[in-house]
Amino acid sequence: MSDSPPRSGKTEAPPNFIFGFNALLHVFILTAFLVIFYQVVVTKLETDAIKSELTRTLNKSLPQLFANIDTDDTLKSFLRNLQQTDILDKFETLYSKPDPSTISWNSWLFLVAYGVIGGLFLVVVTVVLVTWTFGIDIHLVALLRENTTLFIAIGIVELVFFLTIALNYAPAPPSYLTQEVANAIKRL
Repeated sequence: MSDSPPRSGKTEAPPNFIFGFNALLHVFILTAFLVIFYQVVVTKLETDAIKSELTRTLNKSLPQLFANIDTDDTLKSFLRNLQQTDILDKFETLYSKPDPSTISWNSWLFLVAYGVIGGLFLVVVTVVLVTWTFGIDIHLVALLRENTTLFIAIGIVELVFFLTIALNYAPAPPSYLTQEVANAIKRL
């Protein structure tokens, strides 16, 4: 990078300064990319994956539960009677909206993340303006080209990794949900 001659009338920035600025630019772009990618793509895919896993687990586990435990149809009878009341409707209404504390936590988390991005952006802009004002060549165009190329490649690799590996990873066995439901009922 520092092998290229400075633009006419510009003073070449020291190689360590260019290296440091390149690292700062790299961190800024990486942070911005990861936060935006996570908020726009990953959160929605994660939500869909969790919903799909829960539905699949319940559809698989409940028939097994009835077949193995409810041999005299007591539980089925209880659930049929429960459906004739408004308890399930109230339960569904109560849990149909996202938890306010989760919404608040996630909003705060992204606010902090975007604050960090904003802070990094201000530092990058300040360095660019100061070096430009004092006629110091930091090879900005070359650094931007290099980082843009790098992050396009990284973005493609991350997207492929997320869609093929991370999204298909099962973090807990399907039996975990049914065990937790049974334990919660026992604690009542």
